[in-house]
Amino acid sequence: MDARVQAERMAVVGRVAAGMAHDIRTPLSAILGCFEILGSDYPSGHPKREFIEILSREIATAEGVVAAFLDFAQPAPPSFQPVDLNDLARSVARLVAPALAERAAGPLAVDLCSRSVPITVDVHQIQRALIELLLAGSALSSEGSVKLCTVTHNATATIRLVAEPVDQGLSGDFFEPFGDGHAAHGLMLPLARRLIENQGGRITGTRDGRRLQFLIELPASNRAAAAAVLPRAAAG
Repeated sequence: MDARVQAERMAVVGRVAAGMAHDIRTPLSAILGCFEILGSDYPSGHPKREFIEILSREIATAEGVVAAFLDFAQPAPPSFQPVDLNDLARSVARLVAPALAERAAGPLAVDLCSRSVPITVDVHQIQRALIELLLAGSALSSEGSVKLCTVTHNATATIRLVAEPVDQGLSGDFFEPFGDGHAAHGLMLPLARRLIENQGGRITGTRDGRRLQFLIELPASNRAAAAAVLPRAAAG
């Protein structure tokens, strides 16, 4: 797809996502307020307490969807800081482990580069992107495993995520918002790409048989990060 057309489509989707998020957030806030008031009437041990807990989980899910819409539509400017790529991968593995365990998903393997890989990124945004990718990969390979690897080459730091065997399909552009076959609410993969590109990175996705791979390239130095971001800022 032509880059200009893709940018225009993403801008339209972003505006729609922002509008939907704001429209949903208002009634959701009212629901949350009512829940907090009524929840105290059903303490632990009450026969209807399980319904309060179900409601709590569903509200949290809805809040997560709204947050994803807003993050996709209006990603915050990145706040760069130096970090080691291997340390970043370890932190993501720790953060995503409870969610994978709750899903009874397959194992997460971590294969790290043998040496330190300094990068300059917005740590929170990259963590969020990697978690979205790992959860998507896990959902698409419910009976398999997911692997997170780090490598480096010249001025590029690379993170590779592999899920196999994939037992669900992905059609068309993996990162097309709300495309057919996408996991969850249609924004997991597009949001990951948006957050990675927000700081000068690049992501590609490929599928070979039942093997799904995401390749993330990030600048491996302060100078490279600045060179990647400044042209985008000037264009905006």
